[in-house]
Formats: sequence, structure tokens, C-alpha cells
Amino acid sequence: MIRGLIVLGVLAGAGFGAYRMFDVGARSAGHLDSVPTCAVKPMQFEVRLSSLGALEAASSKQITAKFSGKILKVLPEGTLVNEGDEVVWMETTPYEDKLKEDLANLDLAKNDLSQAQEDDHLLLAQQQLDEASLQAKVAFQGRKLADANKQYENTAKMVEASLAPPSDLENRKLDQLQAELSLEESKIALEKFEKSKNSQIQISKSKIDKAKVMVDKYQQAVDDGKKDIADAVLKAPGQGHISYIPLRMGGTLMKVSEGTDVYQRTALIQIPDSTTMLASVPINELDITKVEVGQKAEVRVEAFPNKRYAAEVSKKSIVPTTDNSMRRFLFGGSDSSVREFQVTVKLLDEDANLRQGMTANVGIIVQEATERLAVPQDAVFREGDKNIVYKKQGEGFTVADVQLGLTNDNYVELTQGVQPGDVLLLRDPTKQLQKVGEEERLAGL
Repeated sequence: MIRGLIVLGVLAGAGFGAYRMFDVGARSAGHLDSVPTCAVKPMQFEVRLSSLGALEAASSKQITAKFSGKILKVLPEGTLVNEGDEVVWMETTPYEDKLKEDLANLDLAKNDLSQAQEDDHLLLAQQQLDEASLQAKVAFQGRKLADANKQYENTAKMVEASLAPPSDLENRKLDQLQAELSLEESKIALEKFEKSKNSQIQISKSKIDKAKVMVDKYQQAVDDGKKDIADAVLKAPGQGHISYIPLRMGGTLMKVSEGTDVYQRTALIQIPDSTTMLASVPINELDITKVEVGQKAEVRVEAFPNKRYAAEVSKKSIVPTTDNSMRRFLFGGSDSSVREFQVTVKLLDEDANLRQGMTANVGIIVQEATERLAVPQDAVFREGDKNIVYKKQGEGFTVADVQLGLTNDNYVELTQGVQPGDVLLLRDPTKQLQKVGEEERLAGL
């Protein structure tokens, strides 16, 4: 009869149906045996903040696109490569076409330079001949003037001695004047030549310099083209397993693949150094104040479910992360207005099998383990604005109000309402009795 009073206390106010269920429960107390239980006992209790993230290497070497273009081929992610191994192949058709054009232009530029140099050589030779001819003419006219002067002097003596008529002296004077004029004309011609000579040389040298500039221009273009074609094959800067770097394309993140168009200097692949691994996870703004650099943590990797890796908090962001596109890319889900802060933990255990990008479940220990009365969270129920537990007593149960303390992922601390040794039900027994009563009511119809 004690058990019947206990059940009635729990279901008071429920009416006839409650009494019926109590009656069924009184005759079928064994149905509570199917309800799982737990014992209240002191246990080592710690509080953890758990969050899902991805592994990343503390350091890595990147492979970047040397030019803008399309990816033709890329090694599968996770491939082990050595330094110098070919990893990415870019399309080179546009660069090959341009190289052909630049080679043709280089040949034309070289021909123009050769022609300019040949013209310059001929110009110098012709100038030497012209200069020698003009200088000879000046010398010749100088000798003619000297001869005309001598003839004039001899004629003047003969006229003075009445050996020649005065008209001969006048003729010699004319010859003298003509010789002076011819010499002056020759000197002027030589001077004009000297002036035009330098101008012609400058023009010729300018043509050569211009042709050299064009040769250098197209030679550089050819060299660049050959380098671009060589750079189309991107090689590993070191040894390790390659990891694709997510690229933002049209507002979304995607991994590099064959046919992807990329820009110059875009980071495509990284080769992580797995000696030191990190895990970055988002922490809700309500919990971020509980996290401090240096706190212990534990990391579980989905690829190795039976392993636990010791870790510690190495960095905590001071501003929230509003862009969760990377998280959606890695783990799925939709946009959220929840403000989160990025927290990074450093794995203290080295494992060569760990790979960048592996899914990691990080538990940050914000409250060190201490002995407390704690039970599974399934043992605590809400009744209005109160927290209650169902204590098993004999073949029945009682209801007790409890005060909660610390909580973690699986357990909750009970600071009032229970004693060590109490046995708590892990399912609501009233719902169990309702189910039994309904089954027996239907069976009696």
C-alpha cells in the first residue's frame, strides 16, 4: 500500500485516468524494471566545452599559381610527394601561341638590328670616302691658289720691267681671285659635310639603339613565355601529403579541381608539416569567457575514433567570426546569426597519421576534474520551473526537487536533493505507467 500512495502522490490531480494507471502499476510493478537507472555517487567531474573543427598543421609550404589560367590536372588530395615532384599542371595553349608570336617578332627585330648595323657600317665607309674627297679638294684648291699667287707675283715683276703688258697682270689677278673663291667653296663644302656627318651618325646610331630595344623587348617576352610554360607545371616545395586549399569562387568556397580557372599568385595546395598539428573550433559567445590560453584540451579525430590526443589552448580570438562559410564548407549546415569566437588548440601528441582537414572533436577542459555528486543528464527532468529526479524505492518511486551545479556534455552535478547511494530513474516513470495503463485498458475492452 505504501507504493500505491507514492504513485498517487506523483499523479495527484490527474483524475480517474491517474487512479487507473496507479491501479495497473500496483498490479504490474515489474514494468518499472524496464526503466534504466543510475546510482548517485561521487565521481571525478570535469567541465568541457565541445566543438567540431578541423585539423591544420602549425606550419606548411604552399604551392601557388605562377600565372592566371586553367588547371588541367592535379594530384589527388592526400598524395605523398617529395620535393620537386610535379603536382599541378596548368593549361599552356595561350602561352604557347604568344610564344610563337614573340619568336616571330624577335626574328624581325633581329633582322632590323642587323640591317641597321649594316647601314651604319656603309654610312661610315661612305663618309670616310666623302670626307677624304673633300679634304683632297681643299688641298688641291689651296695649291691652285698658291700657284695663282706666284703667277701674279711673277707677272707683276715682268710688267714692272716692261716685259709684259698690264693686261697680263689683270688676268693673273682674276686667276688669283678665282682660286681664292674655289678654295673657299671647298672649305665650306667640307665644313657642311662635317656637320651633316655627325647628324647622320646620330640618326644611324639611333636606329641601331631602337632596333636593340625591340630585340631586348621580344627576347624578354620569349624568355617570359618559356618560363610561363615551364611554370605551368607546379612542383612540390617539400615532402609531405598534399592538401587542397579551399578557394572562394563566386562567393562560395570550393576545392581546386581539373578545369578550375585561377588567378596568378592564388594559393592552391599546401603541404603541411604534421609534426605539430592544430585544431581550430568555434566557441559560442556565451561560453568564450570560460576559455583561456593554456587550458588543457582533448582532441578526438573521426578517422581514429579509439584515440585521444592531449592538447592545450594556444590562441583565442578577441573578435567574433561572422563569416562561417568555411565551417559550412567543411561540415555543412546553414547560415547562422550566432556569434562565435575562433579558438585554436595545439596537439601535444605527435602522430604521423594525422592529416590536415581531418574532422576533429575538441573538448576544452574549463573546469578541472574534482569529486562531485553527479549523474547522467537523462536522470534530471523539468517540472514547471523546477528540476526533479525520480528516486526508485522498492518497487515504486518518489519525486525529489534538486539543485543543479556544474554540467558537462554527459553529466550534471546535483548539489541538493539527493544522497550518495540514491538510485535514480533515467526515464520518466509516469509516462511508463501511462503506457501500461492504456495497454491494459484497451485489453479490457
